[in-house]
Amino acid sequence: MLKRRRRFVTGWVVGCLFLLILLVSGFGTLQGASREAVQVVLLLDASGSMRETDPQGFSKLAAGLVINLLSAQDEAAIVEFAGEGKVISGFQTAAQKEELIQAINRVGREGQFTDFRAGLEASLELFSSTTSSSRRRIVVVLSDGQLDPDPGNEAYAPYSLEYRMALLGRGHEGRKAIRAQFRQKVVPVAERLIGDQIIPTYRNAGIEIFSIAFGDNADEALLTRLADQTTQDSREYHFFHARRANDLAHAFLTLLQYIQNRSILFLQEGAIRGGVEQPLYIDSYVRNLTLIGITESPAQLNCRVNAIMEQPARDCHPQLQLIELEGKTPPAEWHYSYSSGAGNYSIFLLGESLIEMDLEGLAEKYQYGEPMNLFLHVRGADGRPFSETYPGQLAAVAKIMVDGRQQGEVTGIPEKGVFRFSWTARPAGPMIIDFTLTGRDPEGRELLPRPSRRNRTLVVERFYVEPAEYSWGDLKRGESRHVEALLHNGLTTPTPVHIHSVIKSCSRGLGPGRPQPGIEEHSCTIEPAAAHNVQLTLSIPENAKWGDYNGEILYSGDGEVLARQSFRLHVPSIWEKITTGLLVLSIPALITLIFFMIAWWRLKRPVGVLRPLMWPTGASVDQLKLSQVKRGFFRRHLSWRKNILLISDVSQEIRLDMLPPGMAVELIFYRFGADYIHHQPREGVAETIEVTSPDFGGEFTISLEPGKRVHLENGSTIKMGAYLFEYTNS
Repeated sequence: MLKRRRRFVTGWVVGCLFLLILLVSGFGTLQGASREAVQVVLLLDASGSMRETDPQGFSKLAAGLVINLLSAQDEAAIVEFAGEGKVISGFQTAAQKEELIQAINRVGREGQFTDFRAGLEASLELFSSTTSSSRRRIVVVLSDGQLDPDPGNEAYAPYSLEYRMALLGRGHEGRKAIRAQFRQKVVPVAERLIGDQIIPTYRNAGIEIFSIAFGDNADEALLTRLADQTTQDSREYHFFHARRANDLAHAFLTLLQYIQNRSILFLQEGAIRGGVEQPLYIDSYVRNLTLIGITESPAQLNCRVNAIMEQPARDCHPQLQLIELEGKTPPAEWHYSYSSGAGNYSIFLLGESLIEMDLEGLAEKYQYGEPMNLFLHVRGADGRPFSETYPGQLAAVAKIMVDGRQQGEVTGIPEKGVFRFSWTARPAGPMIIDFTLTGRDPEGRELLPRPSRRNRTLVVERFYVEPAEYSWGDLKRGESRHVEALLHNGLTTPTPVHIHSVIKSCSRGLGPGRPQPGIEEHSCTIEPAAAHNVQLTLSIPENAKWGDYNGEILYSGDGEVLARQSFRLHVPSIWEKITTGLLVLSIPALITLIFFMIAWWRLKRPVGVLRPLMWPTGASVDQLKLSQVKRGFFRRHLSWRKNILLISDVSQEIRLDMLPPGMAVELIFYRFGADYIHHQPREGVAETIEVTSPDFGGEFTISLEPGKRVHLENGSTIKMGAYLFEYTNS
């Protein structure tokens, strides 16, 4: 019997879960049946609000528990997000648990923003960098906050520049007010980027998002949308809401049903009564069991199987008992009790069921009041109907929730190995269906309850329209765009419909007197029990504001709104229009700039000394320190010839009046590679110069013809006409 869970003190839960992580690590990973390996990204909220919602860091410990329960062939990565997305650890095999858990512990809690877009983009880049296409790919996102992007992020240009300018000279309170103001501007942009770019990319890549909303202030609508629109099976429900610490542990453990086919088979919470045994029958259709007992104060858990007393797991903490049984477990009645301790306890039994449940007949959508007929096939490990091999009576129950509210339970009618469920689709809204299989054998022993994966469908009003929302994308001022909508009339009479629209919000505000985008109004009549295609034309006025718009298309009849369609659109600013062109031009410009920077950096200022050894009679020549030859800041630092010294009879750098007319020599210096002597006389001058360089202790002389060059080395001598110089580089 399952009891309503009570609120326990977070501190003892955190401590116990930490010990649980250590113990599971020590026992190693449990292997179930052969299954598809997975790649999992844990995308964790690193905003400062997590310090208040989760002061004990329970979310990190719960995430670490999932890492420890992954199989060795799985891979995991850790990403945090606040104003930016940051990869804490790339993909590693789940066998590297210690490194992954250390990465989880490095996730911050100081961020000022909660930008899901940034985290989802960082996770997507991780998957893009891997080539493992055979693995199932999953992102588990955990957050306690609403979408709150950083207005200064370049993804939100041109608002980012406007935001930075607005912050100049502002004090603390002023900056808070500016941030709140710009949040209204950039949230629609982030929603558009998530809806129009990120979600379609995830869906096309086959990456599924499992969302966990933590606390009462989490962005449940966005997290639900992420999960619903990326699932590969439209009937599965991948959103969980953990309002308390215990709920968070339960949510993370429930993920294993989708990843490993291991589910919570038993959960009981209550007050410790010393020495009072509680029965728990383990049937023969489970394997790889983990029994977890947590208490809020030190206590001793005893588990008896028939006449044998089972000891608690080794290294067990007084507040935590853990027993693991690998492989198939013989059927037996266990009795657990607490021989000491006081306060509350919580017992989880996690395991893999050998009973398969497949649902048939669930449609994606039902009209309000439409009959629903579902069939739950229950099979054993051999593929045969389980009722043919199970000796007792089986029962199946469906729990139904609509819009998060419990609507009741429906008992299945057994029909030759199949349970048939029938009820009426109401009320309107997203419907979540949980099936549970139970059984009792002739000796009165109960089958462990087998939960199904969560199933979902949608109950729509009798008059409804498809699709439920539109994204018009980018539209320019003066542009119109056409789409089609499908109207369904489940009413019994012809229904006149008037179609119009209303803008609900704009990222730049809805100022009076400014024309707004809108649907061209028109009317039509829909026959009963019929579907009708209508063309919708959205027009952008020439003088409409640029920005992100959110609105609704209203389908009205007889003075009431029969159906609504939400829509969003984006009117690009001048900045965004020129950005693409600038990007195209900036790539070759950047390459050119890099080339010139490298070329510039290679040019070295002249170094070394020219010492005169011989000169013509009547000439006066001093020793020349080459670094001081060039005059003026521009010629010394900014000129493209800053690395070249010219020696000639007319040079402004090194002038030798008695050189043969037209003879000229350049000394060229580089940061890497060799320096050079370049013979560069005026046209028509054929005289050579002689360069002598040291060569392994000896010397050799080169006659350098016009236009030729040779390495300038320490100890080289240069003979130009009647002049002879020795070069030293110190």
